[in-house]
Amino acid sequence: VMMGRIAVEEGYESLAVAIPEESVPLRNAGIMVPIYLLGLTRPQSFELVADTNSIPAVCESTDLDALDKVADNHDMIIRVAVAVDTGMHRIGIKPEDAVEFIKRVESYENLEVDGFFSHMSNADAADQSHAHGQAQKFHKMVDEIRAFRPDADYRFSLANSAGLLSVKDSLFTDARPGI
Repeated sequence: VMMGRIAVEEGYESLAVAIPEESVPLRNAGIMVPIYLLGLTRPQSFELVADTNSIPAVCESTDLDALDKVADNHDMIIRVAVAVDTGMHRIGIKPEDAVEFIKRVESYENLEVDGFFSHMSNADAADQSHAHGQAQKFHKMVDEIRAFRPDADYRFSLANSAGLLSVKDSLFTDARPGI
């Protein structure tokens, strides 16, 4: 909560946590900026997503039917952040599947794509060729999405702390400093 308050005071427009439970104390403390959930949220926590008005990460393994039903039960639109696997191989859709995934999310009445993010696996390594390769994949995907939805105001985030410091091609609309 202290870090969240400081971040907002310093001008951060949103915060990110790993799981929905971490958003509860932030909301209880009166922090109302968007809160992104960067780990995959399991269906049993979808109610908490709605209760805290958080933005969950989604990918091909997310139960979008259940998430849409929770949003409908709360009479709300749940914005989602699409997780993209550019090389960490933990979570996310393939970058080349992004446009099709937008269409899939748009098929739900109560879900809306907020943006796309990927995790950099080793932006702090001496050899940054993998990090630059991740950035190239993300850039290509962003170009395809912008061609598909030129008027959309999607958020795009790749840069983590190390990316901010040393991988300039990882900077898009948002960055996620943390360390």
